[in-house]
Amino acid sequence: KEWAATLPLSGEAAGATSMARTKAVRLALVQFAGSTLWSPGDARQALSSPPGTGSGGRLSGVLNELKVDADYHEANFMGANPTTQPDVKQTYLLGGLQKAVNLFQTSPLDGRKKVLIIVSDGALDDKDSYAAARAALDQSQVRVFGIALRPFSVVSASDTETQQTLLTVLSDPRDEHLQSLQVDEVSAVLNGLCDPNHAWGKFIADSNDGVACTLHVSKDPCNKDDKCVWFDRTLSCGDSPCLVHCLEAECTSDWENRCLWNQTLGACNTEEVCNYADAVQCEMDDKCEVDPTDKKTCIIKICNHDNQQGCLADPKGPCVWNEISKDCSKKPCVYLESALCNNDPGCTWVDDANLCQPIKCRWSQQLDCEQNDGGICEWNNTCTFKPCKQHPDEKACGNDDLCRWGTDCEVKYCRRYGEQGSCDQDGACMWSGSDCVDKNCGEFEACRCHKDGDCFWDKGTCKTSKFGQCPTLDVVLLVDGSSSMSQSFGVHPHGFYGLMEMLKMWTRLLPLSGLAAGTLPSGLDGKVRVGFVQFSGIPTNVLANGNVDAAQTTPAQTGASGRLTGSKVELESELMWQEANYMNGGTYIASALDTAADMFKASPTDGRKKVLLIFTDGKIQDADKLTTARGRLETAGVVTFGVVVRRFLAHTQTDVDAGETLKPITSDPHVDHYLNLMLSEIPDALDSLCNPNSVWGKYVVDPQPAGVHLPCQNYVDKMKCASDPGCNYQEVLTTCIDTPCIQHCEEAECNTDLGNSCEWNSVDQVCYKKEICSYSDQPTCNQDAKCTWNHTTLYCGERPCLHPNENSCLADTEYHCTWQMGSQECVLTPCQYPNPASCSADSMCEWNSHCPDSSSNVCIVKSCLATDEVACTTDPRCTWVSQACSLKPCSVYPDEKCCNTVDGCHWDVKQSPSLCAQLPCRKFDQNGCAGENECMWSDTKSVCVEKDCNVMDKCQCDGDADCFFSTSEGSTHCTFQRYGTCPTLDVVLLLDGGDSMSRAFGRHPHGFYALVEVVKEWAATLPLSKELAGQPSLAKTKTVRLAMVQFAGSDKWAPNDARQATFSPPGTGSAGRLTGSLLEVLADADYHMQTFLGGSIVTQPATQQTYLLAGLEKAVSLFRSSPADGRKRVLIIVSDGELHDKDTYGKAMAELDQAQVRIFGAVLRPFASHTPSDIKAEETLKQIVTSPQDAHFQNILVDELTAALNGICEPGHVWGRYVADASGEVLPCPTVVDKDSCNKQSHCVWYDQTLSCGDTPCMKHCKE
Repeated sequence: KEWAATLPLSGEAAGATSMARTKAVRLALVQFAGSTLWSPGDARQALSSPPGTGSGGRLSGVLNELKVDADYHEANFMGANPTTQPDVKQTYLLGGLQKAVNLFQTSPLDGRKKVLIIVSDGALDDKDSYAAARAALDQSQVRVFGIALRPFSVVSASDTETQQTLLTVLSDPRDEHLQSLQVDEVSAVLNGLCDPNHAWGKFIADSNDGVACTLHVSKDPCNKDDKCVWFDRTLSCGDSPCLVHCLEAECTSDWENRCLWNQTLGACNTEEVCNYADAVQCEMDDKCEVDPTDKKTCIIKICNHDNQQGCLADPKGPCVWNEISKDCSKKPCVYLESALCNNDPGCTWVDDANLCQPIKCRWSQQLDCEQNDGGICEWNNTCTFKPCKQHPDEKACGNDDLCRWGTDCEVKYCRRYGEQGSCDQDGACMWSGSDCVDKNCGEFEACRCHKDGDCFWDKGTCKTSKFGQCPTLDVVLLVDGSSSMSQSFGVHPHGFYGLMEMLKMWTRLLPLSGLAAGTLPSGLDGKVRVGFVQFSGIPTNVLANGNVDAAQTTPAQTGASGRLTGSKVELESELMWQEANYMNGGTYIASALDTAADMFKASPTDGRKKVLLIFTDGKIQDADKLTTARGRLETAGVVTFGVVVRRFLAHTQTDVDAGETLKPITSDPHVDHYLNLMLSEIPDALDSLCNPNSVWGKYVVDPQPAGVHLPCQNYVDKMKCASDPGCNYQEVLTTCIDTPCIQHCEEAECNTDLGNSCEWNSVDQVCYKKEICSYSDQPTCNQDAKCTWNHTTLYCGERPCLHPNENSCLADTEYHCTWQMGSQECVLTPCQYPNPASCSADSMCEWNSHCPDSSSNVCIVKSCLATDEVACTTDPRCTWVSQACSLKPCSVYPDEKCCNTVDGCHWDVKQSPSLCAQLPCRKFDQNGCAGENECMWSDTKSVCVEKDCNVMDKCQCDGDADCFFSTSEGSTHCTFQRYGTCPTLDVVLLLDGGDSMSRAFGRHPHGFYALVEVVKEWAATLPLSKELAGQPSLAKTKTVRLAMVQFAGSDKWAPNDARQATFSPPGTGSAGRLTGSLLEVLADADYHMQTFLGGSIVTQPATQQTYLLAGLEKAVSLFRSSPADGRKRVLIIVSDGELHDKDTYGKAMAELDQAQVRIFGAVLRPFASHTPSDIKAEETLKQIVTSPQDAHFQNILVDELTAALNGICEPGHVWGRYVADASGEVLPCPTVVDKDSCNKQSHCVWYDQTLSCGDTPCMKHCKE
């Protein structure tokens, strides 16, 4: 029913004459079943709607008739009554085929295509009776497809039998006309029926008269189609932005998108690219070139891309991307044979790498040597390669002990140090023999292990900390050796070699058992063994069990010879051999899974963990033959993880197809055992295997009892960290780190470190921190300055808020600490009572109920009780007036949310604790106000207010150096100088509403409220267009419209929960639309404050997770409503957390690209120090901002966000240079940077002393 509703139905009712060549669809539904107990020709074997119901069992092009047919079948399900229709579980198809023959015989012979789709979940019990019906279908030229419907992801024996019987009735080639699917997968197959790139659509689609843009799979045909445009970022073809223009004038004015009006079609299309008939004209266009194969056709220039993804995916390449110059060029020397290679004077054949390479570093002059060949050469009496630069690929690079692969082959980081002293000072390195090498904790003795924060001592062995919680573990690696893995993957020119080098580096750091292959391990020692299988194959090479022979292990006497090994030497040999014997076939894995199961079968059943890691980049071609092998692995207790290795940042259809076949092999739940990663992201996934907090580690690591020392970096819970004798919690960084005690290797040294409360543990022979405050009585407890007695629990605990600085003090959310600026100490915030009754019971406290919003009413310390002026004025909330101590204006409001809703008040963070204070200008009378540059007198309010250029007339505007009078075709208005070069601009703000935004951000007690206040203050200064939401927006006004969207989400919410993106509803502010009205913007902001998504972790569980997709989709819809009149479009995303749905943005990002939206991002961090969570947030947000990423992204504090937003239109600002329009005849003087240009502006004058341009003093005179 859902599919039919989307089809281009013909609109012809059942029985009506059907028109030819309409490119429309008619549909019929038939239900089939049967029983050996029914009479042989029983009509119930094929059921269709009767006369007078829906289509009456006929082909129909009317949706309502088809819906009635579908409802009829739902109401008359043949299997519903086993009494009157016994044994209907048997699947009899003949009656259905005969009905289909009758239907197609009524179909006109006018060239239309005829398709029969059979959907069944059971073996066809009458499969030997179809010959006549099948012949009649062939005669009518009907193409027959089949869907074997299965209940679960795993293919069962009965599912296989269904497929085998269904194949007998399908068109040839039969295996391409059959799909084995779950119900939720059927939609995708039906939707692809007319898609020439789809498995079925290629037999049906008609592309003679042009196709939908999304069906072009490569750049050249896409850009040759005047209604389409190619998006490099998503490697997809989409509709041209020109299609939105319905009027000729509107179309021809959109020069930015190369739009042309098609008089014949009355439509706006993209200008045709490279359609020159003349070779000279073709070569004159820098986007075009003459096709080198036929020497005459004009084509889009090969390797003409401005980004890495489009460059590497160019189907006419191979192309090569220069990461330094950011340009794309055709890769030279792509010969596959040595003779052809050596015949090219610019190329040479490299035997070791078995490939052709450009000749480099052959210059005879020093200057040529040092300045050419991309800087890879150096002069040493002759021109030679710089160290490592001679290696053409990752395989050759990795086999050189001096080298590693970065963006190309480079000297390993630690090899830069030539002597031991400087080597030992670098924490990433260690001295080995005569060389400085990468640190390897496995070679350290106990004392050095304890002293190194990257290492962890466990069971007599030093491990790298990230592997410190590895259980006794057997790991088998299954690596895809298919031909597609030879492609470039990001900066890796050969995917297979790149992956192999990563696995080499990973296994070198693992705590291997040291046992050679074949040696039976004994006991659980926390050590690791590894096995390796490469998989690939060709379909003609088949084993006795019917599987393709696709598993490759090392031969006898080489490496581990196809067995698990804990020997570093054997494992290194194993990986080297596999790398040298790349299989280069198809993606077949069934026999490799059997090989892995055999490896695990030889593994002892002593409680050790067994893990299988599968890496592939493509669709598994024998996915229907994996049931037996997966069952063996499950029976053996193997935990199976899978990784689809993708080539680009954006997800392609190849990645999606690979994931659909890999997921079912992984352990349940698939979502936790499957990842889709770029090659460069794989090391992080591997390193997390023994981290109990990672998505994989929680299935591998065993739980440990409290009080046992574990790697500190694995703790995410503050209390668990604090209870570990070897760890301390760092409040500001919100991370767990080693206690200083653990670095003491001698007992005497340990026990004398009283400052860190150290104590020697004679059992572990380690220095740990003492158990703090373990006193049993109150007097002794309170004598210790670090401790306090809890009268409720009668327990001595650590005194709260013992922090040495403001950042760590404010970061302590457990005890709500306050930093006293005057005394420079951290104290427990007093009066933390939850209600008026308990508050009033404390004589030092009072209940504050001055806020209209009751959620802001709290218990506070009684203030301004001092009886003398000195004591009174030490409290920043108080003032001495008329010999009495009283509250200053605004000080009565207790939090930022409440404070900023009161006219004349603002939240003052210049002091700590921060508080609500009167706005600076409000303290002046009219005379005093006139003398303050930042203030202006408001006749409406009869008070002194903060300066607002937007309300000034031309005379006032010209006379104020901070303001600029903008003149454009659409409007004239006064604005702040910083917005004088604003174009006509639509801005959408996506604001993170996750639960983590409710924590304190510096001196702001609530991050989200602080963020919204920054946006409100910024909006109040913008040159808003004053157009209400929904009103037509004028072009060329050099004004701004704004929209705000709050985003958050949870894996516990429904998948498409609207709470993932909220905006003001109808009747509130802009009602979720772009607006130029300040009042609507402020109403939107207040709405978001009142509906903060992270506010209720009960009704909105796990809101601390940051889900952005719904916000991006709302931004897309907002920009679609934005006129295509040359205005600029800007999306600003502000978040404090890692984006948990980062792999789902492909479609939304393509649509934003298509709408030419420039995306900026800001990670908001709570404190000056960058925490690990800030860095993770940065990594995910950076991926979606516009390129160059560093220029479109900032990691900032809340109070720094104002400057970032204020600079959005300033050409000298990091963001503003991409937005500002400095093309006007009259510009703000400060934006003019040279003397001549400045003096040509009649309102400006050049100041030699400051070398800057400023307003002429003449501007102050308003009268002639």
